[in-house]
Amino acid sequence: MRNAVVLAVLAAAAALIPTLAAAQDGRLALRARIVSVRPDATSSVIEGPGATMDVGSATAAELGAVYMFHWAWGVELGYLRSGHDFDSVGGTLGELPAGSFTLATTIVALQYHFPTLGVLRPYLGLGLNHAGFSSCDVSEQLRTLGVSGISIEDSFGPAFQAGLDVAVTDRIAVNVDARFTRVSSDTEIVLSSGGVLDVLKLDLDPWLIGIGVSYSF
Repeated sequence: MRNAVVLAVLAAAAALIPTLAAAQDGRLALRARIVSVRPDATSSVIEGPGATMDVGSATAAELGAVYMFHWAWGVELGYLRSGHDFDSVGGTLGELPAGSFTLATTIVALQYHFPTLGVLRPYLGLGLNHAGFSSCDVSEQLRTLGVSGISIEDSFGPAFQAGLDVAVTDRIAVNVDARFTRVSSDTEIVLSSGGVLDVLKLDLDPWLIGIGVSYSF
């Protein structure tokens, strides 16, 4: 069901570009960024050991596109995958490595671009993010304690954005960008016996700080 919703959102975003192009002669820009994904993670307390989850930062490559359907307004679609380690913190376990997962982030945002100031053009964006989780694994330390794995649900939430394009030529610009995404997921901790130890509420709420280049057609 979640995958169907994700596909519907992405299809709607893709369909939006030619629709806007028919309405007005716009400009398409392709973007590539290196992004630091910095979770501000909190979780509910794990039943039993009384610990919480802490999630580390990661660096990832992002590919995206912006369609300017008006001199000031545009739509951006971006996608990146980042690998994160997580720890168990506090309680009777103390602090120990707990595992890892891959986070796939898709963001669709409506942007307002301010008038150009020399070679500088700042913008603000507001949109929707989808967070998908895969390759979830637990550490050997947890396996020895009877935990066989974790399962993290996908998440939808708002995305807030501020950025700056610095023109190098008429078509090429350096891009600096910061986004905050709301990511809240239910996380199952699965026991080796097949049962479930607990279902946590995990709030990742990562900042995405990126720098890259864009090429306009």
